[in-house]
Amino acid sequence: MKKNRHAALMAALICPLLLAGCADTLEPPGNVTQTYWTPLFLVGSRFVDVVIEDGALFVAERTQGVYVQRPAFTGSWRHLGLRVDDLDDPLRHYGLTSLAVDGDLMVAGLNLPPGDPRPELLHRRLSDPEWVPSQLQPVSLVRDLVKTAPGNIIGLDDLATFSSEDGEKWTSSANQLQGLELGHLFEGNDGLYCAGHGPQREPKLFKSEDGGSNWKQVNLSKTLGVAVGTIYAMAEASGPDPARYLTVDADVYRSLDGGKTFEYLIELPRTPGHIHVNPENSQEIIITGGPVFWTRNGGEFWDVFYLPRGLPSRFSAVDWEQRMMVVTVHDNIREAVYVFNMVAAEPLLRPAP
Repeated sequence: MKKNRHAALMAALICPLLLAGCADTLEPPGNVTQTYWTPLFLVGSRFVDVVIEDGALFVAERTQGVYVQRPAFTGSWRHLGLRVDDLDDPLRHYGLTSLAVDGDLMVAGLNLPPGDPRPELLHRRLSDPEWVPSQLQPVSLVRDLVKTAPGNIIGLDDLATFSSEDGEKWTSSANQLQGLELGHLFEGNDGLYCAGHGPQREPKLFKSEDGGSNWKQVNLSKTLGVAVGTIYAMAEASGPDPARYLTVDADVYRSLDGGKTFEYLIELPRTPGHIHVNPENSQEIIITGGPVFWTRNGGEFWDVFYLPRGLPSRFSAVDWEQRMMVVTVHDNIREAVYVFNMVAAEPLLRPAP
């Protein structure tokens, strides 16, 4: 049963102690003196993906293309091409949409205006001189690309999913995602998930147990109990009985029984971007999208870290081994890339009551 959201928010605002299910702020908005935020000196009009792979940081910007920093967090930026800044696009609708990285293999999806002859699905290895069009070209917008395992990248367009080992040859699935709109791909412990909403803005979730070749819809009407909303983010913890977390609009839910039932955890101040679960400690979770929400007890107790100038975050990636997180932030004019030093921020975390 969902808790009273307004009561939870009021409690977080007025109570000096942190209550279960509430969140409190460790730094006020606008504070620019935090020692745990560091800019990476890369700006753009809109970043569309952030990936950490094999000690390297990859960032995709809508019209400027793909950048890599090796080693991550300390090295200099190298531009890898895919610049499409010649588009007549005042609404910022076209350009790169997603990026997946598997070792030194990169796969990028683009959304180009009708009649533009350039390919919309390309691949490249770091040692290659340029990007190469893939044999399979999507028939609609490439919404998402993810690495699900070494040697396997899954893509999603408006009609179906497609998979590849090398970024060149792709296998397309039949359209089994009926009624799914605004879909995103998420890797689970027991399969691959595709989530978003349906034509009536009802939450929709599909599952594939064979790497994306076949999909079945997951019935959420009884397990989640939410009639209207979009699933924007989802993640699972590791272990024999992993917890599953997902967000419907700005609300966060948790399942402790493999998705059979969900319980409401907290309402975020804005639509979340990503959920990150520590693979070595399933109780530690970070949610981005506005401020950074951080819990170390499975979501019962949250701390909040505002970004510099109180700006909201968008895309993010976590290196749990180095305890560093990369986020992109935006102010409606331009976007920038920042690093969140989790080691420097940990002393500010309060112990759970």
